[in-house]
Amino acid sequence: MVTVLGDRAESTTAWPIQLEDIMSRLQKRSSTCLKVMLIATHPLWSVSETSSLFWVGPAPETDPDYGMGGMDTPTEHNLPLSFPIHSRSELETDQISEISREDIIREQPEQQTSINEARKEARPESLRQTSFLSPPPQIEIAILCALTLEADAVETLFDEQWTGGYNRSKGDTNTYTLGVIGRHGAVLVHLPGMGTTCSAVVAAYCKASFPNISLALVVGVCGGVPFSQDGTELLLGDVAISEELVRYDFARQYPDVCVIRKSVSESARKLPVEILGYLAKLKGLKARRRLRERTAEHLITLSKVLEIVYPGVEEDILFESTYNHKHHPPSSCNICVGNSDGLARMICEEARSTSCKDLKCDMGRAVTRKRQKAAADNQRELYSAVHFGKFGSGDKVMKSGEDRDRIARSEGIIAFEMGGAGAWDILPCVIIKSICDYSDSHKDKRWQRYAALTAAACTKAFLEGWRQ
Repeated sequence: MVTVLGDRAESTTAWPIQLEDIMSRLQKRSSTCLKVMLIATHPLWSVSETSSLFWVGPAPETDPDYGMGGMDTPTEHNLPLSFPIHSRSELETDQISEISREDIIREQPEQQTSINEARKEARPESLRQTSFLSPPPQIEIAILCALTLEADAVETLFDEQWTGGYNRSKGDTNTYTLGVIGRHGAVLVHLPGMGTTCSAVVAAYCKASFPNISLALVVGVCGGVPFSQDGTELLLGDVAISEELVRYDFARQYPDVCVIRKSVSESARKLPVEILGYLAKLKGLKARRRLRERTAEHLITLSKVLEIVYPGVEEDILFESTYNHKHHPPSSCNICVGNSDGLARMICEEARSTSCKDLKCDMGRAVTRKRQKAAADNQRELYSAVHFGKFGSGDKVMKSGEDRDRIARSEGIIAFEMGGAGAWDILPCVIIKSICDYSDSHKDKRWQRYAALTAAACTKAFLEGWRQ
């Protein structure tokens, strides 16, 4: 056992070396397992350049001066471990030496600087640009992604990534990726599934582990409404940003109509004034143009790194809302090709999983939009537009053009998604999602990967002006 008492605190810089030497000698003689616990009233930071290193730091809630940050001149470490720090009342403080962060920095500043520089030179260029090994700054931004392809796109845009350990609240089962996006400490939350219940539970744990979160972004792909109430065209790859949210699956079903319960839609958590003000700014002519330009720039970077390209204007196909994705005459399918009123809207399982090409959906029933036609005529890529409006959120996927249009007209919705409603009532939340289909029966997954990139690119552009 190694004990550190009283005036021996000044030798902390030698602890890692001494412990490594002890472990090495023990392992040569036997298969001894040595467990070491370091206890102090302040965080301990090793400054040795040996390979078996670790850091010891407090949970954010126990020492606000440190938060999730490191030292003023952070030391890089190789072993991603952190140990929980207990309050002084839980420790035998008469046997603990108080060691301040500043004292450790002052002990061997030249050695620490040389070690940091040597390690920076030893790391490959790609690692220097994408990851760091000291604790991230105060975590104030949470980004929630339900799909792996959504999380991959967001993680790629992290300017720096925390590869070490971190403290979490008791019982928190979430999976996180911590890092920095621009000027902001951020946590990427990997949702284990879809739906509002899942996102609500995940958001609650996230709030407990990172109590200083001031903005949560639900980022990914969504189904779009082709035309907003004012006639604005929404195309595949465009980005929708939430100003409001409605739970469209809380409704009363009558024989002739399904009516959304107004009491539910009106009870959605109101956004904080700070977020509402920022959204109002982004809707302005100059700020919106800047947001769109920066989104396009980040999208170029993502496309190169993840090797995902724009599918093409010709692949952006919108069918009339009354034209369903199913077998059509002269098909002999008795379910899809029904003559009675009771079978007119029925679709067989085979048709649901078959592409429009294989079903030979009639391209004469496709709708061409002005933006789409202009891009096709000029033979150029169609850059994503950014739209602000109300999201429809629920636990079901919208795959009906007629129901899409009916709900969109009655509620003023511009996009449909799953999961946002769960996080909305837990954290101050904004949904940033890119349109990958038109929420109708013809939807497929061809645009998902590109839409995920566009949403991530817009997220980074969105954060560049947050609290500027």
